[in-house]
Amino acid sequence: MANYRVGDVIRLTRKAAGITQEQLSDGICSVETLSRIENGKHAVKRETYSQLMAKMGRDTSRCYALCMSKDMELLEERIWLEDALSKFDYREADRYLSILKRKIADTPMNQQYIARIEGLLDYRNKRIDAEEWIKREENAIRLTVPEYEKYLFIEKKEDAFPFTELEILTLMSLANAYSVNEQPDIAIRIYDALLLGLEEEYMDFISVRKLRMVINFNYIRSLEQQDKYQEALDKGKKLLENAIKFDYGRMIPMALVAIVWDMNKIIEKDSNANEILEIKRKLRQAYYIAAARNDNYNVNIIKNYYRSCYGEEV
Repeated sequence: MANYRVGDVIRLTRKAAGITQEQLSDGICSVETLSRIENGKHAVKRETYSQLMAKMGRDTSRCYALCMSKDMELLEERIWLEDALSKFDYREADRYLSILKRKIADTPMNQQYIARIEGLLDYRNKRIDAEEWIKREENAIRLTVPEYEKYLFIEKKEDAFPFTELEILTLMSLANAYSVNEQPDIAIRIYDALLLGLEEEYMDFISVRKLRMVINFNYIRSLEQQDKYQEALDKGKKLLENAIKFDYGRMIPMALVAIVWDMNKIIEKDSNANEILEIKRKLRQAYYIAAARNDNYNVNIIKNYYRSCYGEEV
């Protein structure tokens, strides 16, 4: 889970709530103390933090650690569940989710986690349609941010709402649901808001850079739905650059495949031998990286794509 810069979270939440330091600090601490807390110059006690956040409508009573059991032990089923999801093994993920739901503690944070994944699995396992998936993900984000929509129309990072990591993942699921429901414009609006907010870096750097890469990968898919292949290609190249720079191995073959897809779309009617050779080279590179990581899902995607495009094995 991400670590947060408490002062930044308080500052951004206060600005999003539209209240002054004087209004927020009244009855809790001095204005000077709040200012120092927001600037990272003063440590804040948990009780003070809870009082400040509660005054702004943010519930801090939920667990600090996600997916705790009723006896406050972390659940290994969450690890197995997320491993199955990373492999796109939705049937296996279904099984672990059923176990997790029986053991998990009843907190808003855990409820949101379960609701997000349950919506995804019900859609992927064809139990609900895309419209119902949208409703599920909206209900999930409203558990902790009832008026989330008003934070999606921001123009400056200073106006961003400090969504938690789980809330960002839930909003990403909502954006994906809109995308598969042929509403990529709404998905892009959500991605833009999330990326702008992450520029404030109120989380630790490792969490921020990983979230940015995952958001941008999904962003590319929405651009492709709008036939904006050059914009998608440019974003894909930047994504690949960051995945290599920050050693995010799982994202490298995915970025390469996205780049190849957009290159193919751009040169579809006017290709030459050198461009085709370059595309095939990138696909083979993606295949070898995925195979080395035992990423069978992407291995099969690349093999099938290569065969369908060029009538030969990778």
